[in-house]
Amino acid sequence: MLAKEKETDILDELSNHAQRVKLFNHPSQHIHVIKYLTAHPPGLESTEEIYVADQEDWVHGSFNVCILIHIGGHNAGGRKERPLK
Repeated sequence: MLAKEKETDILDELSNHAQRVKLFNHPSQHIHVIKYLTAHPPGLESTEEIYVADQEDWVHGSFNVCILIHIGGHNAGGRKERPLK
């Protein structure tokens, strides 16, 4: 591979990395909204029983993310899990 081609690949990788960071930052900054939207369909009165997994536990592809949400507490036995895609 030529140096010029490598330079282009690196620029693409940097651009993609910046876009991935932006993709992850948006939901991280809106955890309260994710909790609210998760609580609504099952009819929960508050978001206190909803735990959104830490960002390092999110499943992701190149430009998509699946956020694991626990309903019923962070360490509660028998908790329900719901992936948010």
